[in-house]
Amino acid sequence: MTNKQYPLTDIATRAVTCLAVDSTIGEAALIMAQRRFSSIVIIDEAGHPVGIVTERNILHAMRASSPPDTQLRTSMSAPVVVVPGKMDCLEAYQICMREGIRHLVLVDDDGVVAGVVSETDFRLHLNLTVLAGRRQVMTVAQRSVTSLPPHSSLMQALNLMQAQRESCVVVVEDERPIGIVTERDVVRFYSREPAQVGVHLAEVMTSPVLTIRSDATINEAAELMLARKVRHLVLVDSAGRMAGLVSEHDLTQTMASGLMEEKFEVDELFLRTFIDTIPDLVWLKDADGLYLACNRRFEALYGASEKDIIGKTDYDFVRREQADAFRKHDLKAMAEDQSSANEEWLEFADGSRGLFETIKTPMRDNQGQLIGVLGVARDITRRKQTSQLLEDYRSRLEGLVAEESTKFRALVEQSLVGIYIIQDGFFRYANPGLLDMFGFDSAEELVDVVPAIQLVKTEDKPLVEENIRRRLEGEADATRYSFTAYKRDGSMIVVDAHGRRIEYQGRPAIIGTLVDISEMRRSKEELMRLVEEKSARLRQNEEMLRTLIEAIPDPIQFKDGAGRWLESNQSARQAFGLGEVDCAGKTDRELAEIADPHYRDALLHCHETDEEAWRKDGISRVEEIIPLPDGGEMTFDVIKKPLFHEEGRRKGLVIIGRDITELKQAEAGLRITASVFDNSQEAIVITDADNIIVNVNPAFTQITGYSRAEVLGRNPGLLSSGHQDKAFYAAMWASLKREGAWRGEIWNRRKSGEIYAELLSISVICDDAGNVQRHVAVFSDITYFKEHEAELSHVANHDALTGIPNRRLLSDRLGQAIAHAQRSGKTLAICYIDLDGFKDVNDRYGHETGDMLLVDITRRLQDVLRAGDTLARLGGDEFVVLFNDLSQELECIQVLERIVQTIAMPVWFEERSIAVSASVGVTCYPADDEEGDTLLRHADQAMYVAKKAGKNRFHLYDANL
Repeated sequence: MTNKQYPLTDIATRAVTCLAVDSTIGEAALIMAQRRFSSIVIIDEAGHPVGIVTERNILHAMRASSPPDTQLRTSMSAPVVVVPGKMDCLEAYQICMREGIRHLVLVDDDGVVAGVVSETDFRLHLNLTVLAGRRQVMTVAQRSVTSLPPHSSLMQALNLMQAQRESCVVVVEDERPIGIVTERDVVRFYSREPAQVGVHLAEVMTSPVLTIRSDATINEAAELMLARKVRHLVLVDSAGRMAGLVSEHDLTQTMASGLMEEKFEVDELFLRTFIDTIPDLVWLKDADGLYLACNRRFEALYGASEKDIIGKTDYDFVRREQADAFRKHDLKAMAEDQSSANEEWLEFADGSRGLFETIKTPMRDNQGQLIGVLGVARDITRRKQTSQLLEDYRSRLEGLVAEESTKFRALVEQSLVGIYIIQDGFFRYANPGLLDMFGFDSAEELVDVVPAIQLVKTEDKPLVEENIRRRLEGEADATRYSFTAYKRDGSMIVVDAHGRRIEYQGRPAIIGTLVDISEMRRSKEELMRLVEEKSARLRQNEEMLRTLIEAIPDPIQFKDGAGRWLESNQSARQAFGLGEVDCAGKTDRELAEIADPHYRDALLHCHETDEEAWRKDGISRVEEIIPLPDGGEMTFDVIKKPLFHEEGRRKGLVIIGRDITELKQAEAGLRITASVFDNSQEAIVITDADNIIVNVNPAFTQITGYSRAEVLGRNPGLLSSGHQDKAFYAAMWASLKREGAWRGEIWNRRKSGEIYAELLSISVICDDAGNVQRHVAVFSDITYFKEHEAELSHVANHDALTGIPNRRLLSDRLGQAIAHAQRSGKTLAICYIDLDGFKDVNDRYGHETGDMLLVDITRRLQDVLRAGDTLARLGGDEFVVLFNDLSQELECIQVLERIVQTIAMPVWFEERSIAVSASVGVTCYPADDEEGDTLLRHADQAMYVAKKAGKNRFHLYDANL
């Protein structure tokens, strides 16, 4: 068998001996001894594997004095590791190494046993690499050998093999090996005399034992083991003394490791070259935010080499606020287990800035274990600015009003995640996000009033009712499903529902979330999984390269030294009208003969530019124009990177293109429409190459108070408010010089002296030779929106009655506190407070008195808390206190007692004394190692324990209860 991919079916034993679970260990041992089988598969009535009996199981049975009539259900190993027959041999053996097993059971599509492959099968069909085969066998042998003298008993050998997890015991006398007892021998002993455990090893050992000199090569050991059909060789020195032991397992593992190393080195160069060639930023972090790898483009972001970046976090390179944002997006991608996209401004080490579209994808290994997050960031600054300016000019020419206010309203009206508790068909709790989602002004309009099913569209009611029933009856896990719902105004939205059964006030209920998914963000194809361990990197790198090529919308090609297409993605084939053509192995000239006639010249021209790239011997960049059958054409910005063998022969050509057709058209449109601004509702300023104002529009006068005559011939700096420093303007001009455009928010001063905020866009207009002719600045007054935005932020994050943080702000602070606790090693405590008797106060004295009591209790709690602690109100009479930086859990006990005492103090309102008490539930992180919502739920559960225990007390959460 050559060292390439082969399915397990090529090496497996297809005629498998199977037994039922009620068969006996004696039957299994007899079959294994007679047929020299190393295993027997145990199956159920349908033929599905439920366990396996190996030589190790027989050893355990003999050592435990299990009688031969012992049923296999008590002696077999279960569950058994099963794999499909089409799995590659090398990948399958990696599973054996990871699981610590020597047998794999093959199953067909129906789960029925189809074969068995053992470690012997792997050894017989895997080839040694040349380098590994020349090494001395001593380099892979066991130096410390499990051995006993000949007068030892068989039971001593069994005990030693069990304790050391060895497959044999060597019998030695005067430091020389005279025999061996293997697991196969134990099967034979048990099948004949299962109670024969006191006999001396000299009477039952296999003698003489097969030996090999310790300076022999691995190849010599493998050939000898194959010729003599044994699984163990004893190594001896020149005097015949035992020097070590090499087993079938040692040789097979050496073979597999050598094959993985050999093939990995072949593909590593192509993968590394590809990653370093693409203009996008690419990086990989582990689950804790530590960098594992990055490409050359990413090195420019932090101004450091890959080796200096690996092992560090974003906190080592950027401001904490920006690092927190990066980490938040990482955690979001891992929590949702899907690609997450966002746009963000990134500042490079050289001071340049750009707007990037970032895609973060959770990476998992072949076993589904989370590795971390793979990130890809593409610079969209120029595309965004060009597209936005062109759209603005078109909108003005069509008579549309300015869109800035609409954008801000859309931002304000975004829905929040809804959290609910449903019991007896009614909402018992609804958070502000859910109320806003369905158009309710307050919880009183929904909670305990509107049946939950009333909000569901008629066609989806059976689905929702079935899911609610199954969860309440404990038949389903907390899975997600989607349905259509009615808002209060009758409009429909599609929501994603998630819920699980809980005990609420002593009775079954459902707690869950509703997310408005009506406007889904565009999905991104999942990038390839990277490799966690060196033993698995080969297959994962191949899959990553293939998936990454297909996922990227840009055309990508790999050609060999003769110009033949090796790999290409769908975008590359479609660019030349070859979407259904098998391009592999064909040159551009050969493809031109079978392609649509419209694309022939483009293919032949690509061949010419390929040759130019080979001659340059470096990264070359060209623009290639491809005519279309409809008479149009597409323009591509193409990067070509040749690869050479060490002796200088052509090895391969990496080609990456980017469709810049729209960009070219947009740039032409901007030059044509740059002077059209008179009807704009936004202020427009045009300056010459020296930044002297040559024209302004009427909106400029309306916003700034300066007339056109007052500013002509002057520098726009006359509007400066002094709020931005020199560095700000230096960066702005650097961006204008480098990118030809700048966009951002800035504070300026009107003629009256009033300071105002404006959203400013500046573009540089050049002639065909690239010389600067004009600067065009477009801005709008956003002062009102900035002020309104600040007000909305406070309202969204604070309780309207008490002014303290609400659930949303608490959730954010809890997430930050958990991250801080992970870094600092300190403890944090979450205390869930529920007022005892508050409902009676509301019923007896009215809600106004109840609100006054809540405000007074809030003030008292703030007096007893530390400066760094957080007090939040969840709604009604429920509060949460978050204690940070605790050295141990007991630190918060004294404060908890003061909280209980403080709340219990009577309050005088209108000459009457009012008193309530508090039931407090407490859980501590990391003792309770869960995420934020689960910690709150655990504290809530502990609070109910305190309430049931008599109220006016606190209770610490106990996971065992």
